[in-house]
Amino acid sequence: MQGLIQVEPGYFLPENVVQKMIELYPELEQIFEGAMRIGPGFYMNEEATINLANFIKDLEDENVRLELLAEKLNSALEKEREVTQLTIEEKDRVISLQSEQLKDYKELLNYHSKDPDLLEKAGQAASIITLLLLIANMI
Repeated sequence: MQGLIQVEPGYFLPENVVQKMIELYPELEQIFEGAMRIGPGFYMNEEATINLANFIKDLEDENVRLELLAEKLNSALEKEREVTQLTIEEKDRVISLQSEQLKDYKELLNYHSKDPDLLEKAGQAASIITLLLLIANMI
């Protein structure tokens, strides 16, 4: 509780400190309406001091909650990054395999284009074998 000056039985807060606090946390204005205005500041009676302490405690609790949430979100983000990296690696592997298949297919096409009569010759050979089998079966 910086900026508080101990005054029995409460605290005295300079006006500039109160204005800055209200600027940062507008909901504090209601608390300071219950404080007595004395010259250049506010005298915080017991009730106003308790209300301010409760507000500070609520802020601390909210801060802890938000820190836990940030920790969970960071953990989820890290897991998401790992999954994304695995997905990218798998995608790269699939692309590599597809490139290999494309290369093999091109080589296969080039093989057939080097000897276009190969398929024709294979067809002729199959026809001759079929004819010989027919003749052999007739004998």
